[in-house]
Amino acid sequence: MLELSRFADCHIHMEINDFKKTESMLDFISTLGVTDATILCLENYLGCDRANMFSALYFKTHYKKINVRVFGSLYEFDIYKDVPFLDQLKRMMKMGCDGIKLMNMKPDVRKALGRGLNHPIYEPMFAYLEKTQFPIMLHSVDPEEFWGEAANLTKQCEMEKILAYMLVMIKKCKEKGIPL
Repeated sequence: MLELSRFADCHIHMEINDFKKTESMLDFISTLGVTDATILCLENYLGCDRANMFSALYFKTHYKKINVRVFGSLYEFDIYKDVPFLDQLKRMMKMGCDGIKLMNMKPDVRKALGRGLNHPIYEPMFAYLEKTQFPIMLHSVDPEEFWGEAANLTKQCEMEKILAYMLVMIKKCKEKGIPL
C-alpha cells in the first residue's frame, strides 16, 4: 500500500467570502488527510468577487491545520483588463500569491478573448515567469458535453457542480473503456 507523507488538493474553487463556510471546508478536507491546499482566485468573468484573493490570502496566513497556497489570475474582462499582465503578475506576487492560474486555454475564454497564450501580449509576463520560476497552472480542456450533463445532474440530485462533473467524467471514461 502506498503511504503518503503529504497529500495536496491543488485545485480548490470556492466562494471564499463566507469565512465560516471556507473554514469548515478546509477543516473537512484536513480530516481526509489533505496536508496542502491551493485556492484559485479566478477573475471576474466567472462571477468571482475581487475580494476573493484577499480572503484567500487571509486563510494562507491564518489557517493552521493545513498549508494553504493561493493562485491568482489575470483580469482580462473587467475594468482592470488594460493593466499590463506583467504588472498584474507582479502585484499578485507582492501580495503573497504562490502562483497563477491562466484560464486562457479554456475554450469559452479563448473564444471570448480571440487569442491564445501564444499571443505577443503575454510575452513580457511569460519571460518574467520563466525568470522567477513562479508556478503556473493552465486550464487547458473543458469539454462542453461534460458541463451540460453535469449541470443536469446538479439540478436533479441537488449535487455540488464539481462533484457532478467528476461523476460524468467517470461515466464517460467507462463508456469509452478508458481505465481510471
